[in-house]
Amino acid sequence: MVGTQDALATRLHRSQGWVSQRLALLGLTPELKEKLLSGEEPAELLRRVGNKKPDEQATHLEHLKAKKTAAKRVPAPAQSSAPTAGERKAEAEAAASTDESHYGVMKTAEDAGERHEPEHQERDLTPSQTP
Repeated sequence: MVGTQDALATRLHRSQGWVSQRLALLGLTPELKEKLLSGEEPAELLRRVGNKKPDEQATHLEHLKAKKTAAKRVPAPAQSSAPTAGERKAEAEAAASTDESHYGVMKTAEDAGERHEPEHQERDLTPSQTP
């Protein structure tokens, strides 16, 4: 039947998928066709039901609706282990006090009376000028 759908799609300037979806709607039971026409059920779901056996269509539609509803549910946000504003402030103050405390104790090599000579002599890397 795909060959016929391709020919019809070409004739209507539509895709084969578009034709297939509309043909699926023709296979709906009279009750589901009425729900489609009244807008009670969306064509999106009914297209997926139309290819089922008539006695399975209503059950399959309910299954699809339940699946769609479950997908829309957003899980509740998980409990955050992030610190509160007060905890962050206390942490920042504690960090600031400990970070600054070492500045009075640190000594440079010169303060300690040590002098570090380079182990190798640095070369002048600028080009020499010759007369």
